Amino acid sequence: MKLQIYYSDLPDGLHALNDNEALLRIMARGRVQWMDEGWEENLCQLFGIARQQDLPLAALARIGLGAAVDSGYWLLASPVNLALQRDTFSLGQPAPLWLTPTEDESLRASLNQHFAEDGLVFLSGAQGHWHVCLKTVPDLVTTSLARAAGRDITHYLPQGADAQRWRQLLNEIQMLLFHHPVNQVREAQNKLPVNSIWLHGGGEVPTAGRISVDSVYSGDVCVQGAATLSGMAAMPVQPLQHILGNKHETCLVQAAYGELGCEWAAELWQALKLRQVSEVIIYFAWEGRMLTVSMTTNDTWKFWRRPKTIEAYI
Repeated sequence: MKLQIYYSDLPDGLHALNDNEALLRIMARGRVQWMDEGWEENLCQLFGIARQQDLPLAALARIGLGAAVDSGYWLLASPVNLALQRDTFSLGQPAPLWLTPTEDESLRASLNQHFAEDGLVFLSGAQGHWHVCLKTVPDLVTTSLARAAGRDITHYLPQGADAQRWRQLLNEIQMLLFHHPVNQVREAQNKLPVNSIWLHGGGEVPTAGRISVDSVYSGDVCVQGAATLSGMAAMPVQPLQHILGNKHETCLVQAAYGELGCEWAAELWQALKLRQVSEVIIYFAWEGRMLTVSMTTNDTWKFWRRPKTIEAYI
């Protein structure tokens, strides 16, 4: 079996990866390189989904959720915290902020009431994001959360002919959120307030091309939506031995690192040694880029390549 693994969310403390001996061994004996693209962009290419003005992640998420999706232009609107630096703002982490269902509903209700005359409706999404549907396609190019997170937002704000209007709307949203009761309670609980939203992942419902894998395991709604467009069903992530038992020829697994962890990497190392997996490519998402590691069964014999700490790669 050929296997592709996307670690879409590495732990904040990268030193935690140094406890994963099997993963470090795979990295030492494989071929390591950087890719200047995010994991969502790479996956869209894999599924044959073309970039529009943005990657159409919001539309894919709607499809993955099984929610209503029409011919409009969909955007992800993620509740975030903008942190004031000396004379700029940076996009704080985590992004999006995780809200309770009550907080989520209250914030969206206020936004929907305020922007009712503008025809903007903020819909509940998944994985911390909200969804907005526009009836016409805006001239707007946005930046992903992963690429902008932790950085000065000046160069990552929406661009395009309609950008000025959307920046004005964002200013209105920030003013509305500033004294919102939800944020007052969050600050009293020493939680980050939701003081803005981040627009990204815009596009109309895309079409998918040919895909080079015959099975997909993921809990991410965008991946599930891409799989649905390709005529497949994305299955929940399972232990590697269960996946091997399904006798796939080519397989894609996408998950946060914490979902797989040390045990999964140890099983993968053994599967490579036993030739149950003939080739693996691992993608580590990191600050809008990816570190990739490719390895075949023959590479397991390269015992002279000693494991290094994760800091040596990132």
